Amino acid sequence: MRKFSEQYARRSGTYFCVDKGVTSVVIKGLAEHKDTLGAPLCPCRKECHCMLFLTPDNDFAGKDQEISSEELKELTVNF
Repeated sequence: MRKFSEQYARRSGTYFCVDKGVTSVVIKGLAEHKDTLGAPLCPCRKECHCMLFLTPDNDFAGKDQEISSEELKELTVNF
């Protein structure tokens, strides 16, 4: 899901949340949905409200379209 999220951010011109903890938890949730439900089900439809894919004009948008595996593991250790 990390690679998918990075590719989608690049293709859509969106950015991850400035708080990488938010990004990590959402990506982990999508991965868990894929494992348990067979698809990375996301509740967002037309506009992202989970704060994974943010447009540059969003106050919470960071500058990154990538997140390392290490960051994901570190930031979701308690989830």
